[in-house]
Amino acid sequence: MIGGIPDAFGTIVNAKVEYVPWKDKDTPVSGPATVSTTAYTVSNGSITVPVNVTSQFYGYRVYLTPASINLIIGTRGRGTVSCSPDHDNYEKDSQVSLTATPSEGWVFNSWSGDASGNQNPLTVTMNTTKSIIANFTTADGKQDLVLNGDFSSGNASWTFNNWSGSGTGSVENGEYKLTISSVGDDYSDIQVVQPKIVLEQGKTYRLMYDAYASANRVLNVNVGMPVEPWTTFLTDIISGAAQVNLATSRQTFILDFVMEEPACDDSRVEFSVGLNTPTVYLDNISLFEIPAVAIYEPVHKKASRQIDVRQNGNLVKITFNTAGSNALLSICDLKGNIIRSARFKASDLIQNYSFNISGIANGFYIMRICNGTAIQQTGLFLIK
Repeated sequence: MIGGIPDAFGTIVNAKVEYVPWKDKDTPVSGPATVSTTAYTVSNGSITVPVNVTSQFYGYRVYLTPASINLIIGTRGRGTVSCSPDHDNYEKDSQVSLTATPSEGWVFNSWSGDASGNQNPLTVTMNTTKSIIANFTTADGKQDLVLNGDFSSGNASWTFNNWSGSGTGSVENGEYKLTISSVGDDYSDIQVVQPKIVLEQGKTYRLMYDAYASANRVLNVNVGMPVEPWTTFLTDIISGAAQVNLATSRQTFILDFVMEEPACDDSRVEFSVGLNTPTVYLDNISLFEIPAVAIYEPVHKKASRQIDVRQNGNLVKITFNTAGSNALLSICDLKGNIIRSARFKASDLIQNYSFNISGIANGFYIMRICNGTAIQQTGLFLIK
């Protein structure tokens, strides 16, 4: 037992055991040689360090040093955390102030890990190594379904797959780096994935991520099943694309889709690179539910003409078909006042238009399609 350990060493100390072979009591032969280095918890100023004496001609000694006290910060959702002071390690019982700053469209929700509550900034007393996560949600309270999307915890929650060709996956400078030495037979033969994501049928989701490459190339993205038949869930993409062109400068990509398949509690996000050799870098990956506009029973609707409305953030996308050469598409309040409108030279082909609804209060509105003075279609929908 080693006693009298100063309080300044903290509650955990590193004990390094060494030995030196001796020819006689005054002449060392070689060394020192390290037997072990182990962290011990201090109890009442003491620790017990076992020493296995293998020779009476060895001299043994134990060095005690304070264990490093580290602060590990992670995020869930889109936002950042600043530390003041910001050090690699801290003195025991020193205080650190953490400030969570959400990205645009997100709000800070809570702390988890070795902290709790929603106080922001948060003062932390560093009496031992701590791991703290700042949780951000969308403005309407939806949680990010991706874990460690900013790779602040290394490659935790992510899996690298290499089925053919040759590549590696690693976290460097807070980004996930996919290196391709030789191409595979398919894009999905070299990929990084995150499984165990719960998606519900009929809900609308947004996948956001930052990406760039060492040279211009293609990146394939998928959300789907992790086992046969490898069903993709990207059958109803509202905006964005499952295959994107990367440049050498960082870009933010957004893919919105409706989950048409039955609910799946083991959905998987995939980033596949197997058919091109330029290195790919990924960061700030998020997947979260976004509001969708529901169209209720229309007041007037012809069997051959349908109207579909979907909300994605501040955009409302309307898909419809109508006859005539001078169609007027309008969003009206319940008193009939026009809030937004657009005119079309329409045909029997399907029409698409998106309205920016920034500044429009949540609630029910009327979508109306007119041809001249005649109302062709109208429906009640909800902005939320």
